[in-house]
Amino acid sequence: MLDDARARLLAHFAFDAMPLGAALFASEIYATLQAASGVVAVDIDVFQLKNYTDLTPVERAIRAVDAGPLQPHIRIFAARPAPPLAQIDRFARAGFTGSTPPAVLAAEQAFIEEPAADLILTAVEAF
Repeated sequence: MLDDARARLLAHFAFDAMPLGAALFASEIYATLQAASGVVAVDIDVFQLKNYTDLTPVERAIRAVDAGPLQPHIRIFAARPAPPLAQIDRFARAGFTGSTPPAVLAAEQAFIEEPAADLILTAVEAF
């Protein structure tokens, strides 16, 4: 059950499967996990950007998330004209070098950076 659930989530976030610039929704994660063999119910404890506890209020506003661990959706940007530097968060800055952004920021793509550390699944059995 856990192996199938893990494989399905990793496949969902695979480079070829995840569209560029597509927002993430918790409902997608629920659906992906519930499609796994043997899964009857799903309870998600954390669905948030990596290192979300370190996000500044400005970064949270840019990504349309709050400080909590469970978000209904996470904003991911398509390619776009570069906004003012103060409106470019650490995730978008990873797409260019130096302190001056390019005229157009590259499209972003959601991914699981370190599956062993970033994707923790726990099976709970009940009567």
